Amino acid sequence: MEEEKKDLSPSQDTQEIEETQTSEETLEEKVARLEAEREADKAKREKAEKKATDQEIRAKIAEDKLKNKPQAKEGELSQTDVFVLTKAGVEIEDLDTIKMLSKSYGISIQEAIKNDEIKEVLRIRKEKRSTAQATFTGKSGNSSGKVSDQTILDKFSKGEIPAPGSSEAERLWKLRRGVK
Repeated sequence: MEEEKKDLSPSQDTQEIEETQTSEETLEEKVARLEAEREADKAKREKAEKKATDQEIRAKIAEDKLKNKPQAKEGELSQTDVFVLTKAGVEIEDLDTIKMLSKSYGISIQEAIKNDEIKEVLRIRKEKRSTAQATFTGKSGNSSGKVSDQTILDKFSKGEIPAPGSSEAERLWKLRRGVK
């Protein structure tokens, strides 16, 4: 190889030096390019980290809003509670019972409707209501419901006037006029 170097002319030496300088410039350019890429990657990474942090903050805010969702005032039902109670077919008479039991169990009204013990209480109360409706609780005795003519006249003499348009008012008018 030394022989080859000796055989080189000065113009060839100049070319080699220029190629070496070009190679060095290429290395410098590569280093600069790699540094620029590293800076760009760093900027992208920082941007992605900032975006992730922002998303975490938004998620926390959304969770806080759900947790701190304005609840119905004490003793009032939320719209969801009303919907659940309606869908479950709960009678208005049982509303206070459900509120009381859900409060004593420390559960929401939606959970209370699903609770087996509360379902049983509601079933028993419904059964009692249906039994009470089926049981005759009115007056006993045979009454025709029709008031006699004498009773109508006696009430009128005491100042008790039947409701206008009623059958008793018509009968009173006929009795006073002597019409049969």
